[in-house]
Amino acid sequence: MSDFRAGDRHILIGGVRRRLRFTVSSFAEIASFMQADSPADLAMKLRGAGAEEWNLILQAQATPRPQEPLPQDEIAEILPVLSAVIASGFTP
Repeated sequence: MSDFRAGDRHILIGGVRRRLRFTVSSFAEIASFMQADSPADLAMKLRGAGAEEWNLILQAQATPRPQEPLPQDEIAEILPVLSAVIASGFTP
């Protein structure tokens, strides 16, 4: 039986395949460290997020979680995938 859910994405980081999934707990974790009061507030804050914030977002979504923060160029490379996972989490 597959562990795949609609909206899941898989990426390679450091040669390790990682599943990205937007869950209620990852949403809560992201909203907490971004200090967002609502989904709209979170969306606005994500637009201005830097590498440090996107690394925290990656930590909240990835299984297994990366052990070290990714450099800015690697975050930039996977940013479209991270964004797509978040967007799919808000799509009914």
